[in-house]
Amino acid sequence: MNNIRDLIATVGETYFRLHINQRLYVNSFAILATYLSARPLLGSENAKGLLFIFLAFWVIAITHDLVSLYKKVYETVLGKALLVILFSLCANFAIVLSSHVVNDIIGIDPSKFPHTIAFISILTIPFFITAGFGILSILLLVILPFFMMVHSLPDEKAKAVFFPGLVPKETIPYPRTTRLIQLLSFAVFCGVVYSTSQKSVKSYETFLTETARSFIFQFEMYPKSPCSVSSGSRIAFLGDGNILVGSMSGEIVIFRVQECSGGS
Repeated sequence: MNNIRDLIATVGETYFRLHINQRLYVNSFAILATYLSARPLLGSENAKGLLFIFLAFWVIAITHDLVSLYKKVYETVLGKALLVILFSLCANFAIVLSSHVVNDIIGIDPSKFPHTIAFISILTIPFFITAGFGILSILLLVILPFFMMVHSLPDEKAKAVFFPGLVPKETIPYPRTTRLIQLLSFAVFCGVVYSTSQKSVKSYETFLTETARSFIFQFEMYPKSPCSVSSGSRIAFLGDGNILVGSMSGEIVIFRVQECSGGS
């Protein structure tokens, strides 16, 4: 009994010496082991709750690490500069992508509808997130063998000679195991998110197009004008005596350009 108590005390002491993210990983993998052990006895459906709990702990651990990484990057001048460049590029690509969506719908200069472009730009964020996850998963798969090579050297002095400045002094318990688990978790998580998102790209593109079409019709066009248009139609003034007319055809909005002829 004393041996068991000593073992439990040692495990507990070791567990509480771990950092928060390390405990989250330990909890998630302990629950995963419980799920794998219980599934043959309880069945997949009855043990599914344990799988969800594992995923919750695992995702929280990854999120915690990503937020910590972002804070470390943001604390440096170079990191801030890179983030500003990255956000600027994403914002510009979002505007360009939104402009193409609007142009595909109405067939004219999309700059006439800045509010729609701004709104759709926000909705394009998931495209950049999934692209980022895809790039990260590839980079992590490239970094992982290099990480294994660096940490396979048993001599710390050899690391300092062959990889100067690339092996920082770790202040966390079990640094090698922790970094390996983090890299594997990031690679798997990013790969799963990217591959899953690819299955819904077409449906999201359709959602984006229909949302833009509806937004233009409801918020950037007007029901009243001096031009002669059919009842229930909306118009937007394009200049040079031309207007964009939007009318409902069933549940679909149809746009066409015509001259503004005076109404009765």
